[in-house]
Amino acid sequence: MLTPIIKGGLFATLFCLFVSHCAAGEITLSPARLSELANHTAWRALLHANSANHSRIHDPHFFLATPPFNAKNELIATLRGFQQPASLADKHPICRFPARFQWLSRQLQLSRASFPQPDCQQYHHFLNKVPANQIELVFASKNVVSPSSMMGHVFLKLAGKRSDGRHAEHAVTYFTLLDSFNVPKIVYQNFAGGMQGYFALQPYRRLKENYLQREYRNIWEYQLTLQAWQRDMIRAHIWELKDIDSDYMFAAYNCATLTWYFMQIVAPEAFAHYPKLWVSPIDVIKTASRHQLIRSTRVVTSNRWKIQMLLDQSGIASSTLKSQLAAITPEQATAAIQALPPANRLLAHAYLDYLQQSNPAALEQFPAADAIQSALNRQSADYQIDYSHYKQPTRVPGNMQLRMETGRSSLRGNFAGLAWLPAANRLTDDQRQFFSANELRLGELSARLYQGGHLQLERATLYAVKSLSPWNGLTHNISGQWQTGFTRQFDGQLHDHLVYQLSGGIGYSAKLTPDLLIYGLYNIGGAFNTATAYLYHYPEAGLFIDEVFNMKTSVTYEARFNNYGDKQRQDNIRACQSYYPDTNITLLACYRHARNHHASYSEGNLRFQIHF
Repeated sequence: MLTPIIKGGLFATLFCLFVSHCAAGEITLSPARLSELANHTAWRALLHANSANHSRIHDPHFFLATPPFNAKNELIATLRGFQQPASLADKHPICRFPARFQWLSRQLQLSRASFPQPDCQQYHHFLNKVPANQIELVFASKNVVSPSSMMGHVFLKLAGKRSDGRHAEHAVTYFTLLDSFNVPKIVYQNFAGGMQGYFALQPYRRLKENYLQREYRNIWEYQLTLQAWQRDMIRAHIWELKDIDSDYMFAAYNCATLTWYFMQIVAPEAFAHYPKLWVSPIDVIKTASRHQLIRSTRVVTSNRWKIQMLLDQSGIASSTLKSQLAAITPEQATAAIQALPPANRLLAHAYLDYLQQSNPAALEQFPAADAIQSALNRQSADYQIDYSHYKQPTRVPGNMQLRMETGRSSLRGNFAGLAWLPAANRLTDDQRQFFSANELRLGELSARLYQGGHLQLERATLYAVKSLSPWNGLTHNISGQWQTGFTRQFDGQLHDHLVYQLSGGIGYSAKLTPDLLIYGLYNIGGAFNTATAYLYHYPEAGLFIDEVFNMKTSVTYEARFNNYGDKQRQDNIRACQSYYPDTNITLLACYRHARNHHASYSEGNLRFQIHF
């Protein structure tokens, strides 16, 4: 049995651990060693602490020391707790905090026999149900219509054989639920107040199906190169989080933060420091890749995206595919499917699966649907596509942006500008690794200093999204946008005014070639400031061309009606040429022109963006 002797109270300069039945006899932890362990990256990660005196978790059941939180106090209390009588069984700290126990045993090089032997029945039942022969990082692509998933979702997947021989896969995720449509409230809760967070251990299959079939998000599965003790540590820490209350915060404590802590526990050198002010899901994947912790990659695509990709690649029209499938009889199914080119077979397979998931009644238009699906399933092994190197989150720009600009305005002359976007990607950014064109701007601040010393706030965006999913005759994708925040709008004389606005719109996008996207939206909105309040509307059209030499051309046109309540039409055109010399650097040259019956305005600028 291990008995701690702590001399001089909680902040003793020395404490000893005496081990019975151990050849080493007495082990003494000096104050330096105690501080070293308390400040270790893995120990703080086990406590979800971002500093020695602050933890992201405030639930008292997660700690053994009395408040306030202190990493060293918790270490001492944990060592004391491990010496409590084994009769406590499932309530024993060794049963409650097995990851802490494993980590401290390794650090102090103490055997399991040196400690009490409580009967941890509940924990052992958990181990039998949740095997961890293999652990993967899983990244689900962003869902721009969901504020809690607008930057994607990252989590751990555990897989292996249970004690009964059955294969099992589990996902450990962290999320929040939105119970309000009050955007300012949501922004405040996500950045400052916090929302109720939920740790969840659930069957991976159920979560995977939800992402692929309901939210139409693609999934990347990254198998990690972990040793057995590392996998055991992760599984043990999952147990420690059971029934623990926490506050979800978009910037400070989210799914990426939780996964980062898990990785800090088993790979503290690689994940020692955050790459920026807060961690995004992409940051976790990039860090694991950079430190060669990823053994293999598998991409699982939603049928909606797969259909669009195969339509682009095969060149077949959606109406032609429908006609071909409708003409097949059950007796002809096997021969008819074999006669199709491989890309057309894959397209037919994805389309019928998509209908089965989203609209089973639509399968009635194909009399041989069951026979066709059976034939496709039998032949699927002969014509699969490997997407693992096609689109990679590890190659996308960072989600945080700092933009500097200089230019000239016809209204105010020369200017210099600065913009900060803590969570963003723009349509002018490099989106070649994205499955569809989209924009996200959250918490954007932009200001300009004009000649003569006039400083002006240009924009303070709370939340802005735009999704341009190409339309096709099979999935009927709709494009749209939604935004709210402070921005500048022209009056009838094309003088700009700061207003708070809310707008939204829907429309269509089309990919004319793999590198050319066009779109059209119809938008309506409302705006106000201390001088006026008004409604406005505007059709919008644009195109994006991905070019050679890492360049992109972007052109948009808007015909705005009743802007700033002026009851007339205002034409706006914007054009930008982007160049990407590096993954995290964007250079832009942009031109903007606005006009109505009374006035015109023009502006040109050069922009330099750094992505973090």
